[in-house]
Amino acid sequence: MEMTDAARVTDVYSALAASFAVDTQELAEAMSKTASGIASVGVSFESASAMITTITAATRESASVIGSSLKSLSARLKLVS
Repeated sequence: MEMTDAARVTDVYSALAASFAVDTQELAEAMSKTASGIASVGVSFESASAMITTITAATRESASVIGSSLKSLSARLKLVS
C-alpha cells in the first residue's frame, strides 16, 4: 500500500470498528502481521480486514495471534497454488 491509501485504511477500519466487536488497534496489529503474506495470495485489503474482524469478533483471540494465524494460512495457500 502507498501512503496515499491512508484515508482508505482509516475508512475501512473505522467502518468495521463501528459495526463489529473489534477496534482499530486490533485491526492494525493483526494486519501488520499478515499484510504481505495475505496480499501474495491475492486477498484484497478489504477482504483481509473483514477476515480479521470476523475472527476477532468470534474468538476474541489477540490481534497478534490472529495476524500470525492468517500469515501461516496464506503461506500454506501459496504452496498449493
